[in-house]
Parts: sequence; structure tokens; C-alpha cells
Amino acid sequence: MHISKVAIAPRTINYDPSILYFLHSGINKFGGATSSKLNTLVPQIIPALILEMGLFSTSSSSLPAPKISSDGAPIAPDRTQRARCWEARDAYFSCLDKNGILDSIAEKDKAEKGCKKESTQFETNCASSWVTYFKKRRVMEHQRNQTLEKLKAQGATEVDGDLGPGALGKRP
Repeated sequence: MHISKVAIAPRTINYDPSILYFLHSGINKFGGATSSKLNTLVPQIIPALILEMGLFSTSSSSLPAPKISSDGAPIAPDRTQRARCWEARDAYFSCLDKNGILDSIAEKDKAEKGCKKESTQFETNCASSWVTYFKKRRVMEHQRNQTLEKLKAQGATEVDGDLGPGALGKRP
């Protein structure tokens, strides 16, 4: 697949040129377009699609594209890459703790201001899906721990072991 770039200050946008065919087909359905019209419209349409709908990726200096295996699937990070990711995550979360920030997604501006260096390292060393996962998991674990503490304060006791077949609340 061939990828082209469109510069939209201050970013470069990567897009598949086959989108031009799609755009041309769509424009023809709504009044037609000559090649000169299309050349005028595409630079206006692509940025609108990118900015408003998030259809294309933006270039990034953080992570290189993942290596692709012979069957076309991305190759998972190795042990060293995972360790670097976890170290960067721990440093970022430590910074968030120092700044009294629990949810770095909801308090994005505050997190970026207080932990910019750590955030950059975290996002550089981890896949974007991992970054999102770890941020959401941090909030979920905090909420879980608060719920457990609340239950203990109300007199609940912890039960050891797993519930197996035939246990209360389970179908045999």
C-alpha cells in the first residue's frame, strides 16, 4: 500500500491515496467534479476529514511502526521493550501521585503541566493502546480499592479461595 503525506500546520498527515478515489466518487454523486475541481477540493476535504472525524493517523516521532511478521501481524514487544515501558509507566504514575492526580485522562491539562517529561517518556516507550489501558486501569484499581475499604468499614469480611461449581450464586 502506498502512503502519501499532506502537510497541515503543524503536523504531517499520512493517508492512503485510494481515499482520493473515494472522495472523487462521492463528489461525483453530489454534482460532479472535474480533475481541476478535485485538485482544489481535496486539500480542503482531507484536513476536514482528519481534524473532524479522526480518519487518518498523524505522524509521530515517538514510536516507530511495529515490525511486521511474515504472516502480516505486528510483532509484540520483547522483554526489554516491555521493561522500558513499565519503568516509564511507573515513573509517570509516581509523578501523578506527587501532583495529586488520579485520572490523567480526565485531568489531561493538569497531568501534562505537572508531568510532561514523564508523560513523554511513557508515551515514547509504550504502545498507545498500552498507555490508554494503563491510565484506565489505574483509575479502575483505585475505585476497586476504595470499594473494598468501604465494605471492610461496613463489617464485610474477606473470603479466601475461589468459588467453584456448585457455590452460591453459581449454576452447577
